[in-house]
Amino acid sequence: MIGTISKPRLSAAFAHLAIRSIETGNAEAMPTATPCSRAVISSRNLKAFYLSISVDKFDYSDGNLRVKVKIAVSSYPGKDLKGEVPAGVTQTGVTPGDTSSEDNLLGMAAGRATELFAQNFQ
Repeated sequence: MIGTISKPRLSAAFAHLAIRSIETGNAEAMPTATPCSRAVISSRNLKAFYLSISVDKFDYSDGNLRVKVKIAVSSYPGKDLKGEVPAGVTQTGVTPGDTSSEDNLLGMAAGRATELFAQNFQ
């Protein structure tokens, strides 16, 4: 590595691998809840959800870019499907391969889907 005298942390390599897996569409689901967290949810009468997030392929048609994000909402820990929150945004006059527009629209669609989730699943 240029400009540093320390080795990168091992966790940085795992984070990079996870991000690359997500970008290429083959990330493995990793459980994040432990028996203790399940007990906390039960004892405090909290609602928990299992969220499955998907992004449709970027659609460049008629000179426009359309990005669509979907959040499938399931109960936790039973994973009974409760509903889906779709959100899409479109930008006109975009040429295929415009990564900055893709990033911007993806962030906007994800933000909108998150807002809709918060409004509809309280």
